[in-house]
Amino acid sequence: MFQMDIEVFEQVMIFIVLAIAGVALGYALWLRNYIMAADKGNAEMQRHWGHIRDGANAYLRTQLKTVVVMIALLTVAMFLSVFVVSPTPEANEYFDGDKDTARLVIAIARALAFVMGSSFSAMVGFFGMNMAVQGNVRVAAAAERAVLQLEEGHRYFRLGLPDPEREHFDPRKAARQLLEQLQAVRKVIGDRMELMVDLHTRLTPPDAIWFCQRAEELDLFVVEDPLRSEFVAGYRQLRDQTRVPLAAGEQWASKWEFRQAIEENLIDYARMDICIAGGLTEAKKIAAMAEAHLIRILPHNPLGPVCTAASLHLNLAVDNAGPQEVIFHPNRTLPDVFNCNFQLEGTRLNIPDAPGLGVHFNRETALKYPPIDSEPPHFHLEDGTYTNY
Repeated sequence: MFQMDIEVFEQVMIFIVLAIAGVALGYALWLRNYIMAADKGNAEMQRHWGHIRDGANAYLRTQLKTVVVMIALLTVAMFLSVFVVSPTPEANEYFDGDKDTARLVIAIARALAFVMGSSFSAMVGFFGMNMAVQGNVRVAAAAERAVLQLEEGHRYFRLGLPDPEREHFDPRKAARQLLEQLQAVRKVIGDRMELMVDLHTRLTPPDAIWFCQRAEELDLFVVEDPLRSEFVAGYRQLRDQTRVPLAAGEQWASKWEFRQAIEENLIDYARMDICIAGGLTEAKKIAAMAEAHLIRILPHNPLGPVCTAASLHLNLAVDNAGPQEVIFHPNRTLPDVFNCNFQLEGTRLNIPDAPGLGVHFNRETALKYPPIDSEPPHFHLEDGTYTNY
């Protein structure tokens, strides 16, 4: 009987190939879960997406029939291309001079190898098309949200880096997905809204430069916090290599931390948070510093009615106010605790006429609400180190 001698190097290479294949399959599974976890939009969008999916699957089934026939024909051809040819001297030696057995075994092996390769290629094409359809509806969901806000009268629409699945953050992958969402939004709304981006200080200078350069064609209103707030000098590197407007400062605690960015014109918007930067007095000084450099303010406000009221007063008191962030509706956020003398009318805050900020805080009612014990996400990079969320 014949015996196949495989060198140690060949054995090692086989295991390396199998290991690489395993890693590739693992990555494909992770990418699939990453896509499937994203928002698919409302019921109407999912209905239309269902039609697209059914059409794509019907097309794939039709193509698959043709592919199966071609695989069968080529498999026979591959078998015959070996079976009708005399085996090589090396093959005869392996099979102890049995030419018929040599031709048959080698022909079957070649045919099986072709079937395996072609079948895997067909599967990759099928699953690839399926995941492309799955990804499209999730990109379209961002555009759908922009349309809804446009219909409500909003002039600004902001997107951020997508949150990672299982807290594993891949900067370049997240940046690519964000670019796809922005392109879809811009295609749908045109120039009827200003697009804003919040990168949450998660990127390094190379990744931030990569993203901003590719986002230039989208005519963004501003890119917020592309770099860590501690690394002010990095904004010089970013400024020199990109043309998008930049905003930073929501984590800076005083005018001194804003000084370099303002004096060196490293930012276009001072993103101060009144609750962090020292209150209205300090925020007014920062706004004055920015005004002297033709830098507008873009107050950070992820909080409740008190911060909203303070930000409103700041905007009314300065000449260089930009759009105001309002995450929580001031008249719907614990209205029994915060009695606001101002209203959010459509997309605008009206002017309060009550003393102080225009917010009455009910201490007794507030005691009925226990503190919320929560922990923010702990995003980490591929090497296990943590990054901002």
